[in-house]
Amino acid sequence: MEEDNTQGDKQGLRENINIEASISFLRGQAYEALENRAKAAYWYQEALKRDVFCYEAFEKLIDHQMLTSKAETVLLNSLSFPKGAEWLQKLYSCKLKKYDQLVSITTTFDGIASEFNLRKDADLIASQAETHYYHNQFQKAYELTKKVLDEDPHNHGTILCVHLSSMVELKLQSELYYCAHKLVEENPDLSVSWYAVGCYYYLIKNYTNARRYFSKATTVSRRFGPGWLGFGHSFALEGEHDQAMAAYRSANRLLRGCHLPPLCIGMELVRANNLPLAEQFISKSKEICPYDPLIYNELGVIFYRNKEYDRARSTFHEGLHLSGLNLNEIGGADSQNDYLLPISAETWEPLLFNLGHCYRKLRDFNMAIDCY
Repeated sequence: MEEDNTQGDKQGLRENINIEASISFLRGQAYEALENRAKAAYWYQEALKRDVFCYEAFEKLIDHQMLTSKAETVLLNSLSFPKGAEWLQKLYSCKLKKYDQLVSITTTFDGIASEFNLRKDADLIASQAETHYYHNQFQKAYELTKKVLDEDPHNHGTILCVHLSSMVELKLQSELYYCAHKLVEENPDLSVSWYAVGCYYYLIKNYTNARRYFSKATTVSRRFGPGWLGFGHSFALEGEHDQAMAAYRSANRLLRGCHLPPLCIGMELVRANNLPLAEQFISKSKEICPYDPLIYNELGVIFYRNKEYDRARSTFHEGLHLSGLNLNEIGGADSQNDYLLPISAETWEPLLFNLGHCYRKLRDFNMAIDCY
């Protein structure tokens, strides 16, 4: 009787496993190991199309930034979710919308958490944290990531990179030192552990050591995109243009769905005074993420240097609006837009300063004084 039950369980297990999806997923892993990301992305998508419950394939595509934001939307629309899997469709949708307008994403997150009782779901919280990070709300991102990592300190996915990057932005030196030390002690074989050490040295402005550990992170895994970004930053801050560009290009190749690599390449090209090519890369970054104020600051700088002052002024105003600031009420109680949380001053200060230059060039000195 027990043997019959065992055979029945095995038969049920075989029926629940989609062999074609499993094979497609393994093919994707093989191509990714061979650093053929285009074919890896194709087979991960095939795995997901054959079985929407193949979450590992979805996780690879999203966490490894293998698709552009448009390709992610096309993929989601092509999936056929069975009846009763509405929660999965909405969860996938949330993980794909990190670059959408914050008010719509927040509403979606709250709706899913309430409807399907997922308020403590680590994946959903990680998606929220990543969304806040990309909208320059580093304090909120840090609070969310800390909440997850306190409950699950061995979660080494995307949420850990967001956690580390948020600590750098918030200049939490002691916390970052402790986190990096603990990661290297417990997981020296992970790229993210050495990335954490690099982040610490980057924060204390020891760029030589930061570069050494970012390089080690990329040596452990050549496919670790954040390591290449950090590597590029450490060169850029010391004026090493060629090395920075090489690192940013590697990051751009690996993180196709992230707006930061093309933005960093554009910023380096601005420093090199190659303004037409810089505008192309920064515009590409804007297509991916139209809600990052830093993009508008860099575009405004390009227009300003091209002596297109009216165009630069409107671009800086767009960036300030996304920062949550109303220029007519700077310093007032209502200076924040209703749909945005307060963001880092380092985001909006350059916008105001550059806008002041624009008004000065346009001979509107009163507005220039207000900006300064």
